[in-house]
Amino acid sequence: MHTFPIILLIFLIGCGGEYNTSEFVWEQKTDSTKTILDKIPDKEWMEKQGKEFMKKAKQLYQDMLHKEKEDTIILNTHAPEWTVSDWLNSKPLTINELNGNVVLIRWWTGPTCPYCINSAVALNEFYETYESDGFRVLGFYHHKSQIPFNKDTIKEYTINLGFKFPVAIDYEWETLNAWWLKTNPGKWTSVSFLLDRKGIVRYIHPGGQYVKGDGDYEKLQLEIEKLLKEKI
Repeated sequence: MHTFPIILLIFLIGCGGEYNTSEFVWEQKTDSTKTILDKIPDKEWMEKQGKEFMKKAKQLYQDMLHKEKEDTIILNTHAPEWTVSDWLNSKPLTINELNGNVVLIRWWTGPTCPYCINSAVALNEFYETYESDGFRVLGFYHHKSQIPFNKDTIKEYTINLGFKFPVAIDYEWETLNAWWLKTNPGKWTSVSFLLDRKGIVRYIHPGGQYVKGDGDYEKLQLEIEKLLKEKI
């Protein structure tokens, strides 16, 4: 839990660019007859500056709390039902139907997304390695290409990437927005959610890629194996 003194320290260190610290630098006096007392700011000025400082520090603290709340709004809660359709490799699925399984959901898009292509290998590996342990992978396609949308093309992408797990289309990014972008605007759209056997979101990979050998891959694999060991 953050404490206000820590925030004040962070504010001093990190927000100097916004706060005019030059006002605190006393002007060099050229008149040798001036005393040291002339260099001390008056009480009214100091009180004013102190109030302004406290106001900005409090606002920074509130902004940080709000940001943390946004990032974790769905973490450790039951995932809401998705609104995806046009399933491939499976009949239409719901979250309730998958209860009892650990589920990894990855949003992906077409061949213009190198992160999606690079992560496809990891998704296939995880699916093949842990499926027998009660692990499921779902790929939710969200269209970003300037090429007009075509369902047959999505089927080709699925085959080319070697996806044998269920894939569905998230039209208008409806579920992506509800789960992620609404509270995390500007973040990666290639996000991954890991659900435990009760349908609770336990880990979020914020987007980009995970490739065998890198830290993101190892972290995700660790989280998968940890949830697979948990009992319902």
